[in-house]
Amino acid sequence: ALNNISVNKYLQNDGSYLIEAMSHCSYPEYMHGNVIIKVNGEVIGEERIKTSREATKFQYIAKKTGDYVVTSEYVPAADDYYVFEDPAHLINTAKTLSFEITMPREVKATGHCKIWRIESETDNGLAFPGKEITVLRNPIETHEKFDGWTFYDDAGNEFIPEGLAEDYMTQQEIRFIMPNHDVKVKATVSLNLG
Repeated sequence: ALNNISVNKYLQNDGSYLIEAMSHCSYPEYMHGNVIIKVNGEVIGEERIKTSREATKFQYIAKKTGDYVVTSEYVPAADDYYVFEDPAHLINTAKTLSFEITMPREVKATGHCKIWRIESETDNGLAFPGKEITVLRNPIETHEKFDGWTFYDDAGNEFIPEGLAEDYMTQQEIRFIMPNHDVKVKATVSLNLG
């Protein structure tokens, strides 16, 4: 083929994805033009075609959930030896790959609690939507009382996530399902004046 394309996706510690787009050419000895790689229509690189064993590679950082289309185009050079006019060898010189990326969201614990476990492939307090989050409340001292759990979305509004047990407000350890937005979990403790 004149222009094959492959894509690797690597999740980064900050929650973004590194997209590595590679384009291969089977006949570099006959082709001296350039490969242009685009992500969602944006040119991320252009380079002269490499050998048949070496791919032309470009990298792109994806920071949003959504659909991505990677396109690899070959632009022929004036001294190409490949005969494009031959109907038996007409090959589309643009190839595309489409895929979806879902970004992990941030989950934080404030007050008298900590994130105990994230069922996820990420670190640094990031979780994918639909994964289970376990939060553990710190032990209560004799002069304190536990007032309950509060959840905030990324706009600072209170909400109740899915997956909580009915009696979650009194529990030391809770589990919930990560929504498709950031979450801040707060365990509130006050002085026990009784």
